[in-house]
Amino acid sequence: MAGWAAGAAVDVQALQQARQQALLALGQGLAPVPCAVVHPCDAESLAGALQAAQQGLIAPVLVGPQPRIEALAEVAGLDISAVPRVAAAHSHEAAGRAAAMAAAGEVEGERAAGHVVAG
Repeated sequence: MAGWAAGAAVDVQALQQARQQALLALGQGLAPVPCAVVHPCDAESLAGALQAAQQGLIAPVLVGPQPRIEALAEVAGLDISAVPRVAAAHSHEAAGRAAAMAAAGEVEGERAAGHVVAG
């Protein structure tokens, strides 16, 4: 492997960041993908959806129990005021609603796997 020396320290975090930046560069100039984010009821899932939106990768629609998502956003200091939401009582209902949205063409899901994201 070119540039590899036995015993050399590898900065894994730097490699991951470089790969992430290269991946983000591939999406520059493309429109965000409408994406149902299913049951984003933990801080990591909700923050991840918002970060992907800030990067211009997705146009998220939060699908799940709205009072719970709103409370989580407030506690985590996340602004979801401009993000569309679809109410669902629990995770199974949220998944069903997201699948119906994908089938209706409201979000991506049928043409490209992975655009209906479970939180």
